[in-house]
Amino acid sequence: DPRSEQYKEKIEKGIIKPGEPFYQYIPGRSVDAVSSATELYFAKRGLLYSYVGGKRYDTTFLHLKEWLSCIRHGGTPACGIDQAFQEAITAHMGTRAYLEGRTMYWDAEKEEITRG
Repeated sequence: DPRSEQYKEKIEKGIIKPGEPFYQYIPGRSVDAVSSATELYFAKRGLLYSYVGGKRYDTTFLHLKEWLSCIRHGGTPACGIDQAFQEAITAHMGTRAYLEGRTMYWDAEKEEITRG
């Protein structure tokens, strides 16, 4: 948005160009980087790619393609905000349980993690 107040300074300096894509994906023959523990987990298991119609696709590319398409065309992603929230909370609970050495519970009414 060329009228963005949040990014006004960066737009004026030319760091952000509203008329150009903010994200660009250039596929290669192999993985060029592993950017998170999740990607490392999948990379070690050979799960970085998916095949659609016999053609190999990077799963990160497919995820971003779907997400951007939903933004542009008003669709609903395969993993919406509610499902993503549940999955993120589950991961946080597991991490806290491991680090604190105790069971964690979810208080749905307060929407917070509680100690067991």
